[in-house]
Amino acid sequence: MNKIPKAAVLFAPTSKTNGHTVSGYCDMNGFDFAILHVLATTADVVSNKPSVLDIRAGSTTVATNGATFSGCKSGTDYTIPNAVTSAPNSYMFPLDWRGKARYLSVTVSPRTTQIISAVAMLYRADEMPDNSTEAGVLLLHVA
Repeated sequence: MNKIPKAAVLFAPTSKTNGHTVSGYCDMNGFDFAILHVLATTADVVSNKPSVLDIRAGSTTVATNGATFSGCKSGTDYTIPNAVTSAPNSYMFPLDWRGKARYLSVTVSPRTTQIISAVAMLYRADEMPDNSTEAGVLLLHVA
């Protein structure tokens, strides 16, 4: 069985300032698991961590619709750790999507101007990707 995941870019690297949000979604149809990876550029001070980093499961492509994914509401279910001032900041969420709505979405609000992106790797489909198009990438090179 092929073990190659599908890559889904929820949003490409985007510059946002304090008080602004960036949101995106991906279609989980046919996939049971995802690893969501949110990346942000190096922060100026440790307190410049996102003020919001929420994950939702919804039945539409509107990223701010749907229900908060159980255990994934920042400030309620977990505390966003202090930012790193010497390297890019990385936040990872392994998600069991079985029985959830079709679309995975994430919303992020930085406390300072930062470039933020989000990518999910989708796993355990009935039929995993066999080529770059199915894998959601320009190049799929299996070594």
